[in-house]
Amino acid sequence: MRQHPAFRNSTRLFLVEPPRNVSITDVAGMLFQRYGQKLSVSGTFEDGRVYTGGRLKSERANFQDYSIAYVYYFDETNRPVQVSVDKEATTQVTPEMPRDFEAPVRLEGYEITSSTLKRDEPLVLILYWRATGRIEKDYTVFVHLVDANGRMVLGEDSMPRSGKERTSAWRLNQFTADAHVLSIPADLGAGSYHLEVGLYELSTLQRLSLVDSRGAVLSDQIVIQPLVTTDLF
Repeated sequence: MRQHPAFRNSTRLFLVEPPRNVSITDVAGMLFQRYGQKLSVSGTFEDGRVYTGGRLKSERANFQDYSIAYVYYFDETNRPVQVSVDKEATTQVTPEMPRDFEAPVRLEGYEITSSTLKRDEPLVLILYWRATGRIEKDYTVFVHLVDANGRMVLGEDSMPRSGKERTSAWRLNQFTADAHVLSIPADLGAGSYHLEVGLYELSTLQRLSLVDSRGAVLSDQIVIQPLVTTDLF
């Protein structure tokens, strides 16, 4: 609220759910009370979180539908950190989405805050999962930033929603918005990068394969590209 005395009409806020000792319902309630209907709020909530005046649910950010958009996540001190969304960002994905895994999990899509890697600033990738059947195991999500030589620069591996959800607990057709915050290092070299995304079983480190409509194996990862840095530090 100190950062933004007011918001423009058609502003979207996407809240990455904070640690358990911060009430997301209180945060959302204060935002709506302060800014009213100019503001649209979504995030990585569990289904059915109730706040004053409405109900929060896990849903797509849909940044392109709004004039301006921000992602907020909470750091280790519970301080909200703002990430501006570059609505001009364009990336390609291989293989195309939606895409099923060999387990009953579908990756329906994604949104990213920028296709430019800004040194010492966060990049947020939001993955949209759907359970297509009964999932027997708990799978770990990997999101790796890889350079043009195939070297992993940094990554995040966790169960969905920063470990708050187990895939074995997902219900049939359950939708989950799953945000991953990558802290881009200050010394990242200029050049082209891409993200590799997928699932694996932690006990064996075995990745789940992506399959086509006939069940034929396509790959064991989704590739999102291009991501580029600027030449200036």
